[in-house]
Amino acid sequence: MNELPIKVCLISLHDTWHAFAVRILSSVLRKAGHETSIVFFKGTIDKYKLPTSQEIEELLELIKKLDPDLIGIGVTAPIFQIAIEFTRHIKKLGIPVIFGGKHPTICPEDCIEYADMICIGDGEEALVELANKMDMREDITNIRNLWVKKGDEITKNDMRPVLTDLDSLPFLDYSDENKYYIGCKKVTAAERTMYRTMTSRGCPFNCAYCCNHVLSKIYKDKGPYLRRRSVENVIEELIQAKKLFKNLHYIGFTDDLFTFDIAWVERFCTEYRKHINLSFTAIVHPNFVDMKIIHLLKDAGMVRVDIGVQSGSERVRKNIFHRHTPTKQIIEAAKILRKLNIEVSYDFIVENPYEEKEDKRETLSLLVAIRPSILNLFPLTYFSKTDLSERALKEGIISPSNIEGARVADWRIWRKSHAETWQIPMNRNFNIFWNAVYRLTVVDIMPNFAILLLSGSRFLQENPRNMQRLSGFLERVRRGKLDKLIKRITHTPTQFPRIE
Repeated sequence: MNELPIKVCLISLHDTWHAFAVRILSSVLRKAGHETSIVFFKGTIDKYKLPTSQEIEELLELIKKLDPDLIGIGVTAPIFQIAIEFTRHIKKLGIPVIFGGKHPTICPEDCIEYADMICIGDGEEALVELANKMDMREDITNIRNLWVKKGDEITKNDMRPVLTDLDSLPFLDYSDENKYYIGCKKVTAAERTMYRTMTSRGCPFNCAYCCNHVLSKIYKDKGPYLRRRSVENVIEELIQAKKLFKNLHYIGFTDDLFTFDIAWVERFCTEYRKHINLSFTAIVHPNFVDMKIIHLLKDAGMVRVDIGVQSGSERVRKNIFHRHTPTKQIIEAAKILRKLNIEVSYDFIVENPYEEKEDKRETLSLLVAIRPSILNLFPLTYFSKTDLSERALKEGIISPSNIEGARVADWRIWRKSHAETWQIPMNRNFNIFWNAVYRLTVVDIMPNFAILLLSGSRFLQENPRNMQRLSGFLERVRRGKLDKLIKRITHTPTQFPRIE
């Protein structure tokens, strides 16, 4: 055995707030007696682009100072090219690099080309076993969940059974010790006002565009993909978080779906109100929204939810996205959330080549019905091996270069049309126009009849930049809190009917 414990440097790319994977891996490694450090490279609001030479030099100098025995990089598809670039430079230091996360699990062949090792599936047990064997100078090529490359030879080990007892894991490493920041602001425990965590792993749905249905197939023979911690374990973590973060005001639960187990939620609400009693946010699904469960969550402290609708067209939801939720269920969920005064952030997918004009109109009709206060429009992203990506490839709608991970993602794609940034065949003006119309529904001073009237304007459809400018101006007015001034000038009623 070495005189000193193995030192592992974990790198989180474009994620300083969540970074759940590196935080939990740091905790399990420390529990096993190894030293860890976490490097946060930029935050999620930064543009996804290749690192500058200065940023690379800063990272390399930090790694030399830390002198780790192993470097682990969490890799998702959007940052795959960035991970490749960093790895190319890190290898010059002679330190082995392991990739872990969703992208190596789904596309191991692509990832092992650049890393010395990759981890498929859950990484906690595999990484501890790797560190232990490195410490004992034992053979590391036979560790389940790992692919190991030595020269031109790659050893591809099978996955171990899924980790089902999530309570056995230590809590996330949110301490200030051994945390380093490049290109982003350091956030100390004293400064942190929100604590983010997850109570579960996996998702009960199989949306055609989402990597979860790909992962569930990979995990199929190894145990349940959807798993959850006990209420007691979650509450214990949050009690510790309240002690660590003196200015804590909110808890953010980032489970893919928080309300999938009603009995668990009921017990959670009782214990949370008793021991934590802080405002919190969660992700819900229209199929799991009813008055009873939302009322319980509100009484426990829930103030906001994120809810994915994705399209107002039942045809698109059912036949393209494989989301089997009737429009009436979405509207009913919106009614319940508004009645209980829960702030809602609605997600919709746009730039979808399978959508037709009538689908766009149905989406607008739904938005006019619910009149969201927060609306997120995300261009359709093609992830590797999803049903939707495979269909689009087969039908020639996209090419392999359009698959996420094949090129450097850019945060601007969330603000611009994919038709502009990716050259995917679609009507650019068509999408610009409808995206701008959708955004009018968050502007309180725009009555429904005016939005519908503008949506039928042939002039604006042929000149969509004008609609885009109007929508952008009104949104800026709204954010600038000048609504009252305009209402006073135009005598526009303060409120308009939202849900009919």
